[in-house]
Amino acid sequence: MKKIYKNKNIKFYKVVGTENDFVVVPGPHGILKKEIPDFVRSICHRHNGVGADGVVFLKGADGHYQWDFYNCDGSSAQMCGNAMRGVAALIYTHLEKKPGKQIEVKTKPFNVKAEKTKGGQYKIYLPKPKVISAPCHLPIVEVSGNVINSGVPHFVIPTKNMNLWVEDISLMKRIQSHSMFGKEQTNVTLYQETAKGKIKAVTFERGVKAFTKACGTGALAAAKGYLLDTNKGKESRVQVSMPGGQLEVGFDKKSIYLLGPASVVFRGEWLWS
Repeated sequence: MKKIYKNKNIKFYKVVGTENDFVVVPGPHGILKKEIPDFVRSICHRHNGVGADGVVFLKGADGHYQWDFYNCDGSSAQMCGNAMRGVAALIYTHLEKKPGKQIEVKTKPFNVKAEKTKGGQYKIYLPKPKVISAPCHLPIVEVSGNVINSGVPHFVIPTKNMNLWVEDISLMKRIQSHSMFGKEQTNVTLYQETAKGKIKAVTFERGVKAFTKACGTGALAAAKGYLLDTNKGKESRVQVSMPGGQLEVGFDKKSIYLLGPASVVFRGEWLWS
């Protein structure tokens, strides 16, 4: 297939949120929609490309944006919390000279508002996660957890020793591809309580086919699952520790927020030849 973007220099930024890394391509890029999966897989490659967990195609200005998000395997996804915080960092530090207190990004499932805090972190506001089934038992693999959609689907499993679960990659793949979740499959998020209102969590991401350093929607889903499992419904904040860093999840009556660090690490041009 002829690549329209062949021999074109595609400008991009690399952003990071709690060691979850993404390529952001702002504005017009000249890549046909049918060619995007190939481009995404190429630029996300850890050795032959830039290396990233996903790609954001971003358009807009003056505090109002729209994105299309793709996992590193070329599949599209509706939402990614850490990528959204990375996009917020890009907008506040590079794309706008005088950004407002909040910016808004339109995603496929809903609009997300974001802001830069006084402490230099980035906070995004989303609708509350939807509890699809709680609790839910998966036959065949004999595992129980909560099915929660925090923008994308997660099967959230409470653990007493998370490290033992992380070692069983075969089980993670079997859960992820379980027939209950259909052809789109699911993310698998594990969590363990470390103190009241504090958990550690990790996500086996469906578009990466591996555990990642952090997952924003996974942190949201884990916090919601934790409150469900422990009957701590009145808790307004949960501290979530992921391999890549610390995140905070907060709840109110109508929405949920995700707070944590994010930065722009470099910009460049992708030379396709």
